[in-house]
Amino acid sequence: MLHLDIFLKNYWETQSDEFGYVKYEEHFTEEEPCNIYIIGIRPRVIIDPTSLNQNGRQIELKFKIQNKFEFDEITVIMDLNRDVIGQLLIESEEPYSRFNLKDDNGYFYDKSLYSTKVAIEGKSMYALRQTSHLSTEKFNDFEVLYIGKSLKMDKVTSPVKRLESHSKFQKILDKCTKKYFDKEVYIILCSFVYKINMVTMSENLRGVGSWETMKKRYRNDLIELNADRPFVTQVAEAMLIDYFDTREFNQDFIGSFGRSTHTYTSRIEKSKISKIILEVDLSKLCRIYSKTIPRKFQHFVEYKPTDNYKKEIHEIS
Repeated sequence: MLHLDIFLKNYWETQSDEFGYVKYEEHFTEEEPCNIYIIGIRPRVIIDPTSLNQNGRQIELKFKIQNKFEFDEITVIMDLNRDVIGQLLIESEEPYSRFNLKDDNGYFYDKSLYSTKVAIEGKSMYALRQTSHLSTEKFNDFEVLYIGKSLKMDKVTSPVKRLESHSKFQKILDKCTKKYFDKEVYIILCSFVYKINMVTMSENLRGVGSWETMKKRYRNDLIELNADRPFVTQVAEAMLIDYFDTREFNQDFIGSFGRSTHTYTSRIEKSKISKIILEVDLSKLCRIYSKTIPRKFQHFVEYKPTDNYKKEIHEIS
């Protein structure tokens, strides 16, 4: 039996105003490009610009996490990268989701990273996550709203840049302004790749007569599968949409995984793939969830093409 295992290899998190800073070639390669993007939301994190206590190179900051019209407060200690000269201030404007730290010597950031900017605003959410190390806190959890794919592989320009004029992306931004007014939109750029696992049972071997015959059959099946990049990308997108059930913005694709109308389906059937596995591991970034899938760092789901694409979700301990 052949198992097709599609898994998340590389990823990078961004927001729309950070597209120009995505160093695509540092996170993806021509062989393993960004072929899937996941759009989602998190609670808006803001800084309290009136709360600042300093002790040498350490400062105490207060952040607020928005939930509708209410705010939960978290106070954290941050280490500065240099001594404070004169008066230390927090520069921020409403809604206070971005801020600067500034003293008489200037801003507290590495100017070499942002040579074209006079001043760079830090993200309150990133600062809180990095400072508090609270990766399991709910403010860091990522709710999936939309799954998209990129079949045009460009190793220089991240495909997510096209989202600036993408209709679904604009709809999500518009909805966040209205329905999800207490949230901010994030994008996870993903490289999904595959591997083939060969599982041979004794009864399978008896059925074909010899190990060499079995290997020849598997080789022929792999030729039928022809798991090229567009194929892997299409299957990954379809599985992610089905698993996370992103019907709010992927409604045209809900319930369609495995339909005979899809080009990838015939290749799966001809190659006699008995199981397709989807693995998503974001344990170094955040828990990810949807309206139907609980918050988890790792997601593992199997589909059985020989059983009408029956789905089985596994828990990872």
